Amino acid sequence: MPGRGALDAINTLILAIPGTAIGIAYVRAFHFELPGFDRGLTSLWIIMPLVLAVRRLPYTVRGSFASLLLVHRSLEEAASSVGATELQSFRDVTLPMIWKGILVGSLFSFMTSLQEASAVLFLALGGWESITNGIFAFYIAGSANEAAALGVILIAVATVSVVLINRIAGTRIGGVFG
Repeated sequence: MPGRGALDAINTLILAIPGTAIGIAYVRAFHFELPGFDRGLTSLWIIMPLVLAVRRLPYTVRGSFASLLLVHRSLEEAASSVGATELQSFRDVTLPMIWKGILVGSLFSFMTSLQEASAVLFLALGGWESITNGIFAFYIAGSANEAAALGVILIAVATVSVVLINRIAGTRIGGVFG
């Protein structure tokens, strides 16, 4: 596909941009009133999942791409030779072979987005803070015990995510990461 390298570079470039810069950019870009609403996107809870999804999208794309590399073109050609359309070929041949890569990439994106502090620091709304914002707020307020408790919860959720990733990927602990 023409432009594939450029698209891959743009997708990966988001990892090179500091989270604070992304948070400030979202505030600057989406702090205007939306049509049909009386406030901007930065005043709605949806901004948090959006910034986290965009910030960690390269991990999902990389997991999907790695799985796609394992699907040999001859399998899709065999499906089309027996009368399957491109959509049927993708649904019946390719998707069953790549779903684990997509799921593992998504779980890895989820796990790392839970630990994101810099991009969401500027976008946190009252009642919609991420756990890392809560750790920061408790620690600054002098409540180290509450901050530590949230840290333990964060570690537990990340551990469960890593175990799921490795179980789905069919590897031993540490297999996905080296």
